[in-house]
Amino acid sequence: NYFMAEVAKPGNPFEPDPVPNQKGKDYQLAARQRVGAMPETTTYIAFPTVMDMVITSSMLTAAVVGYVLDGHHGLIVVMSLIAIWWIMTDLIKVYRFSQGQDPETPVAAGAGLPLRPKLPVQWFGLSLALQSLGLLAQLICGWTVLAGCSLMFFYGGCDLICHLWYYSGTLAENFSMATQTVAMAFIVLAFVITGPATSWGYWDLGRWGATFWVLVCALLGLVAGKLGLDLLGVKATPQGERKPLTIKNSEP
Repeated sequence: NYFMAEVAKPGNPFEPDPVPNQKGKDYQLAARQRVGAMPETTTYIAFPTVMDMVITSSMLTAAVVGYVLDGHHGLIVVMSLIAIWWIMTDLIKVYRFSQGQDPETPVAAGAGLPLRPKLPVQWFGLSLALQSLGLLAQLICGWTVLAGCSLMFFYGGCDLICHLWYYSGTLAENFSMATQTVAMAFIVLAFVITGPATSWGYWDLGRWGATFWVLVCALLGLVAGKLGLDLLGVKATPQGERKPLTIKNSEP
C-alpha cells in the first residue's frame, strides 16, 4: 500500500509492522468527503457562458453569410433581425415592470459568473428608443450614417459600459459577458463601412467620414451611458459576487 509505512513493533525492534500513514489517511478521508458532499441530483455546467458564445457565434456567422449572399443589403437584413430580437427582449422587460415585477429576473450570488446590476426600466426605454431610431432611419429613410450612429451609440457605448463598469467581475470577466454586445457593435460598423460609395445615406460624409462619426458616437455612448446610469442611481455590483453555474437538475 502506497500509504503504509513500516514501523517497528514496541516489543520487537527487529520485526516491522505496517501502520497506516496519517497523511495518507487524511488524504483518503478528504477525498471521500469531497465525493460525498456533491449532490448526485445536480449537474454542474457553465451554461450561461456556452449560451453566450453560441449566440455570439451565430450572430457573426449570420452577418458573414448575409454579406456573402447579398453584400450590404444582406448585412442590413441580419442587423435588423438581431436588433428586432433585442428590442423584443427589452419589451418583455418593460412589460414585466408594468405588471409590478422586476424588469429582469433576479439571480442569486454564487460561485460562477459575474452578477449584473439591477437596472431601472428607464434604461430599457432608452434601449428601445435608440434601437428603434436606428432601424427606422435605415429601413424607412435609408440614412446609413444616422442608423449607424444611433445603433453604435447604444451597443458600442451605453450597453458596453454597463457590462464593463457595473458587473461584479474583473474587467476581463465582465468583457466576456458582453460578447453579444461587442458582436452587434462589430456588425453595425461593418454595415456602415460596406455601404455603396455613392450612397446618399452617408449625407455627403463619404464612407470613411461616416465611419469616423460612428466611432465617435461609440465613445460618446460610453460617457453618456456612465453618466446616465449614475443619474438613475445604478450602483456597480460589488466585485467578487457571482451567479451560480448550476442551472440544470437531473431530477425529472
